[in-house]
Amino acid sequence: MLEKNGFQNAVVTVPDSVKSEVIKLPERYKLSIRLDVVGVPMQEEWGTLDTLRHISDKLTGSDILIVSGDVITKENLRKLSDLHRAKRSGLTLLLNKPTFNLKTAVIPGSKTNKYKSERDLIGLSGDTVCLFKAEADVEDEINISARILKRNPRFTVHTNLQD
Repeated sequence: MLEKNGFQNAVVTVPDSVKSEVIKLPERYKLSIRLDVVGVPMQEEWGTLDTLRHISDKLTGSDILIVSGDVITKENLRKLSDLHRAKRSGLTLLLNKPTFNLKTAVIPGSKTNKYKSERDLIGLSGDTVCLFKAEADVEDEINISARILKRNPRFTVHTNLQD
């Protein structure tokens, strides 16, 4: 998917146990994209942020595209990255309405919260993201900074979108 969209380099994080197999994929499938495959310890319950901290020394560009391993899309990621640069965005999201019920989906990762809802609360004011929070991480209330509220006094919180 990345190679078809014109990307030439990618840092790929995988469990340590499969790193040696993933390194062989470009040769096996005759890909020209250069992969920097980084193993992640599986005994840890890391999310995206912990994984990004683990590879922070490799994130050297001014623009970084994070693609989850379960993304299947026909969208042109090059156009998305060009839009990101043209708007000088701090964050650009590719959102969709899922084809399955988010209320009953099981959360990957930590087993301590696996029975909570797998939905994101995404606040949008036009094309501006004002809120992005996993519903499972919300107890009773959500605090929104005064700076965001001053810039976007009205926004809609969506629960039917996923990143």
